[in-house]
Amino acid sequence: MSTTGKGKWEKYFRDREVDTYIKANSKSTESKNTTESGVVLEHGTPITAFGGNTYSTFLTIAWNGNTSKIHIDTIEKPGTKGSQVRMNIEATKLIGGGKDETVPLLMGVKDVKSKCFYSADEISKSILEGLEAEPSVPDFVVTQMEDYFNDNNQRNYKFLWSKSIDDSLRKQIGVYVGELLIGYMMFKGQSGHVSQNIINKQNVKCFVVPDDPQFAGADSAVLDKDGTVHPISSKFGKGAPASFWANIAPVALKKYNAAPKEIQKLLDSVKAVGGPPERSGKKIVWHYGIREIMNIPRSQIPEPYDVFSALKKKDLSKYGYIVEMAKEYVNAGGDGKESSAKVLINNITNGQSLTAIWCRGIADRIMNNKESFQFIKEIIAGKNFYQANLDDGKFLRGDVYFKVNLVSKGKVEVIGSKAATNNLDASQGTVNYSIIF
Repeated sequence: MSTTGKGKWEKYFRDREVDTYIKANSKSTESKNTTESGVVLEHGTPITAFGGNTYSTFLTIAWNGNTSKIHIDTIEKPGTKGSQVRMNIEATKLIGGGKDETVPLLMGVKDVKSKCFYSADEISKSILEGLEAEPSVPDFVVTQMEDYFNDNNQRNYKFLWSKSIDDSLRKQIGVYVGELLIGYMMFKGQSGHVSQNIINKQNVKCFVVPDDPQFAGADSAVLDKDGTVHPISSKFGKGAPASFWANIAPVALKKYNAAPKEIQKLLDSVKAVGGPPERSGKKIVWHYGIREIMNIPRSQIPEPYDVFSALKKKDLSKYGYIVEMAKEYVNAGGDGKESSAKVLINNITNGQSLTAIWCRGIADRIMNNKESFQFIKEIIAGKNFYQANLDDGKFLRGDVYFKVNLVSKGKVEVIGSKAATNNLDASQGTVNYSIIF
């Protein structure tokens, strides 16, 4: 539980004069926001609280030239602005309250260790315990979530945001807590907050979350009693694009013989680099860029990644001609709109945009080749999972609404690096894809 009562006074108010706000956003506080002088103060009203040196459930406050006393429960805990707070949380830190469950097959991976939840209350309890245990989570964030779940016992599924929770913190809550909030809402049967509910209370066994933060493809799943698994990929708003190498390449390798020629060439680079493709995306991109986009044979450049290593040091003595070839490729129209963008030339100094050029070239080749695009689309559709998009605009205003769709019904878009075009390391990923509804 977050700090309340005397503990709250000791930590935040004792012998202090604190600028803060009225807190009346929960069932436990909305009836206490009347001062001793009989004035009802609305949630979010700016006040100055005087802690004094002796604990009392009523503290002296000042607002708009007025002075009175009010219950300590309705005085917001002071805290750093959310834009200055980076909470070190992820969904796997919030699932400790679940029961151990091994999912036999999830997104093509066998025996996935997960945490299993059998009710909405189990999910909310686990979220609160996880937030409470993480030192980087401010106390007022824990309180906000306690207020939210307590209010939901009264069938109210909206956030009445604390003034301490600015948009930056709301987004962090939406991204990480949102991955479990979809299961919470489905168990609650809230049709007004979920576009479609894939939990059938007659058949459901539990809501599961993989306990490996690196697990690719699904953030959670609904597990039925008969063993049927309904994977869910969670997104806050549009969400970040998914990794091509983590989600598509492993399946495509198994279908190599049935793949179109252009996809086979890309998979040849995956094979040449070796190892799990999800860990080798940048090397794969450079292998393909040198071998297939620049058409440079092994006899000329035995190891394509050596070019990257040289450019990383801004050493053009041996491979400067590659930069010129890449510039000609872009100026000639590349393989489409993305790989011919002027920004690639603007940032090509010392070859810094070459990783972006290779990434965009790969994406353009897939998108502009009918057979390749259809092959990729069928792989995604074959995964048969749901995408749950938490409406970010509504969430920032306090409304919780998930748009849930089968990915097979969405529009697939393969895109190049999410990083800046002059980021040779492509630190935000190389080739990715989005599913748009």
